[in-house]
Amino acid sequence: MPMQIKKCIVGSTVILDKKGLSTLLIKHKKLNVWINPGGHLEDQEFPYDAAKREAMEETGTKVSIIDVRQSATKINDAHSRTSIFPLHILEEKVVYSDSTHTHLDFVYISVADKTKVHKVGKGESKEIKWYNQAELPRNLMFKNSIMVIESAFKSYSSMLASRRSRRDPKSRVSPSPMHKA
Repeated sequence: MPMQIKKCIVGSTVILDKKGLSTLLIKHKKLNVWINPGGHLEDQEFPYDAAKREAMEETGTKVSIIDVRQSATKINDAHSRTSIFPLHILEEKVVYSDSTHTHLDFVYISVADKTKVHKVGKGESKEIKWYNQAELPRNLMFKNSIMVIESAFKSYSSMLASRRSRRDPKSRVSPSPMHKA
């Protein structure tokens, strides 16, 4: 019988500053690459909850998750509600020196409540650093991570531009719609 590869559901988030100019990355201890924070779901947890929890655990940063599907009809009744729509859902093959498994990764965009204070988490982070798009350490990142982060910059920029076009250009732009979970 062929060996079965463990499959896990994870939630991760590309953390951006409020202006969408920088992202907060962690240097993963086992993989030794820069990635966005994320991890396995705990019991009774949704992927967006895991993304928020992992952001706090790995960076010490409180984030607000953004629903990227702004124009969809929202359903909210006694039995169901429209979930927060992720930026991407990825099937990722994760290869460690001692094991391989597959992640079904729900990748969200989030905005950091504050960009000044962050700390290295106890678990998987070696370092934490804010990078603007031009400074991304591409030689120390997975190709899919680079693509996801660039997609987040582009999507968030479009959201902000859309909001600006509907407002007075002198008014302050907020990064909503955000999910208050």
